[in-house]
Amino acid sequence: MLNLVEPIIYAVQAYIAAGIVFSLYFFVRGAFKTDSGFKNRSFSSRILLIPSTILLWPILSQRILRSY
Repeated sequence: MLNLVEPIIYAVQAYIAAGIVFSLYFFVRGAFKTDSGFKNRSFSSRILLIPSTILLWPILSQRILRSY
């Protein structure tokens, strides 16, 4: 049973790691390309968006790629 669960755990860890890396880029540069009102947001509201950015990074990355 452990052999079946272990690859799933690694896949989830890789997904979250990729989400963390993407969220760093997103909050530094990418968010301004997708939402023009992002500049006016407070620091605390940006912090609240980090978990959703980590989970939804494939969708957000597609939006950034379409904006180029």
